[in-house]
This record gives sequence, C-alpha cells and structure tokens, in this order.
Amino acid sequence: MNHRPASAARLAASILATALLSSAACAQSYAEKPLLAVGEFGFVDTSGEPGDQRQQHEARLAAFGAALRSDLANQYRVIRFACESRPCNEDAAAVLTQARISGARYLLVGAVHKMSTLVGWAKAQIIDLRDDKVAFERLLSFRGDDDEAWRRAEQFLVDQMESSDFSSRSQPAR
Repeated sequence: MNHRPASAARLAASILATALLSSAACAQSYAEKPLLAVGEFGFVDTSGEPGDQRQQHEARLAAFGAALRSDLANQYRVIRFACESRPCNEDAAAVLTQARISGARYLLVGAVHKMSTLVGWAKAQIIDLRDDKVAFERLLSFRGDDDEAWRRAEQFLVDQMESSDFSSRSQPAR
C-alpha cells in the first residue's frame, strides 16, 4: 500500500493553508498602517545661476516625490495627493480640507529650495488630520544640485520620518 499520494495531498493542503493565513495576516497588517497622503512638493530656486534649469529641477522634484511615496510605503498606506493649489502648501485651509476628504490620517507636504549650486534645503511637515496638529517637521540642508544629492536628501528624510514617533510630538497646525 502506497501512502505517498496521501502524504503529498496533506503537504499541499498544509502549504495552501499557510499561504492563506500568511496572506490574511499581510492584508490585516496593511490595513492597520496609517493612511498617508503625500502632496506634491514645491520648488524655488534663488541661486541666481545663469541658464534655465527648470527641466532638470522638475525631473528631480518628480523623482523625489516618487521615491518618497515608494519608500514610505513600508510604514504607511501611501496615496498620491494632488492639491488644487500647486504647490500643496500655498492654501493651507483648502489643502487640509482636500486631504481630509481623501480619507487620509496624515498629510505630508513640503518644498525644496535651491539656495546655491552647493546648498539646497528641503522642508517637510506631516499634519495629523484627525488632531489638526503638526506631527512631524524637518528642515534639512543638503549639498549639491544633482540627482545623487537629491536622492540622498530624500532617503535621509524618509529615515527621519520612519524613526519618528508622531503621537508624542504633535503641535497645533500652523
């Protein structure tokens, strides 16, 4: 009498059950992540450099935003948030209303400022939409105006956000 078919069937059933339980746990884990709306960051260039660099900066800003959304997806359910006003920080009341309508718990907004060829700034705020408070705020300086400098600034910002405890730092929204 050969028991191999029964053993194979039990093994297949065990693998299937494990996969289903794991999938359900992942879905529950994903649903428990806070919903973060990521607004489009603004950009200003006061460097006074000759030559039109708008295309390069628009491309870097788009890559910065895409990388933020992708990298933050490890800790949040991220949605892209398109503000009616561009950038997202121009009309705060309207932006907050739009973000609440989206169902997000948090809203990430910010801007990049190119001060010179060597110095850039990135400011980011996360607003707790339920409590109407600033849950996270950073002003970063970074060196350089190339793809690598922007990528490092984005990664540092993500690292700062992921290690932050929003609930203990909330301040009234400005």
